[in-house]
Amino acid sequence: MQVLVDHISDLERSLTVSVPRADLEPKIQQKLLATAQKARIKGFRPGKVPLKEVQRRYGQSIRFDVISEVIDERYRQAIKDQDLKPVGMPNIELLQSEEGQDLQFKAKFEVLPIIRLDNIGQAKVELPEVVIDQSDIDAVIQKMREERSQWVDAGDIVAENGMMVVIDYVGTLNGKTFEGGSDTNFGMELGSGQMIPGFEEQLLGVRAGDKKELQVTIAEDFEMSELAGKSVNYSVQVHKIQQRLLPELDAQLFKTLGLESGNLDDFVAMVSKNMQRLLADRLEFQRKLAMLEGLLAVIDINVPQALIEDELVLQRKRFQERFQQYSGGKGLSDDVMKNMFTDQDSRDKAIKHIRCGLLLSELAQKENIQVSTDEIEAKARDMAVGYENPEAVFAYYMSDKREYQQIVWLVKESLIVEKMLSQVQVSMKPLRYLELMKLG
Repeated sequence: MQVLVDHISDLERSLTVSVPRADLEPKIQQKLLATAQKARIKGFRPGKVPLKEVQRRYGQSIRFDVISEVIDERYRQAIKDQDLKPVGMPNIELLQSEEGQDLQFKAKFEVLPIIRLDNIGQAKVELPEVVIDQSDIDAVIQKMREERSQWVDAGDIVAENGMMVVIDYVGTLNGKTFEGGSDTNFGMELGSGQMIPGFEEQLLGVRAGDKKELQVTIAEDFEMSELAGKSVNYSVQVHKIQQRLLPELDAQLFKTLGLESGNLDDFVAMVSKNMQRLLADRLEFQRKLAMLEGLLAVIDINVPQALIEDELVLQRKRFQERFQQYSGGKGLSDDVMKNMFTDQDSRDKAIKHIRCGLLLSELAQKENIQVSTDEIEAKARDMAVGYENPEAVFAYYMSDKREYQQIVWLVKESLIVEKMLSQVQVSMKPLRYLELMKLG
């Protein structure tokens, strides 16, 4: 087999592969013989079909099948021999395949980029610095009460931020309804940002029984591209105005949150401990994010188009799954989905995500990051802490192959981050606990 490699660009390669007919023809003959043994042709006994008849009936398709198999086999062998790292499927062009000639084909494909790490020392990284105080604990407890509150009918009062309005709404664009633009008995907390900007603000001041016409301009970067930048009308019927009723800080509430003692001091201590655990997790995440941001500012990584398209497909899939969760299993149509995440902002986010992944993989290989069983077990136990039965969750993490490999990579990421932070220029930025928890 002869292989010619052509460097088309930094990310594109072309392989021209020649396979001697002496390697190809025996495979075709072998498959013809195998077909003759299995063929069922009227007028011939099973296994007694003449090879010439098999050739007449099936020769072309057999030749095509064998050529396809040989191309796949030799392509894989060629990229291995040439130490190439293709991304996505190759574009195969058949150059020569006539009977009696050598087989020749060309494969064009993208490859993973070469990442140069010479500038790591120039990277500047700003890390968050957070200390939990009593005001943070009080704010979290208030949020916990709000999450377990009840909404009660407020009667004939004016709707304000923080109140719930229960509405029917119908959205129209140029007089026509659009997918996902209508709902009935929909509960929405004013000021929560649950709806598109401009929608909630126009319902401030309404009362139960009111009807209102809203006009909202959709943002240019809206995920549903057919609505982006358009003016949309909503007809709204207000059914109820509700107010939040917070639970008391008592033994009943504490028990629902897993505290049997019913003691307020014990409850505050439990909340504080959970906050410290969440803080550690979020700081680890933000340290990784800041490290990657700093390195990518000084390290250039070209991203193959195949990886970008794969990432956009994943974004659409995730969006569809989220949409189905909030719509009772109803999904958006294929026509709507194919137009989502087609804007430049979506591509830029996809490229950034891919660059981060490529950089982490390169750093893990360059630094030869190895993890121990003790580190893996410690991470698995830490991840299992928040569950009702931590030991069962820990056992699952350690026994499930996919979960185990994910934990191995998380441990590697942490080791990479710490190693890189020792090589870059680090500064600290004080943050409040809730500010940090809102990031990312």
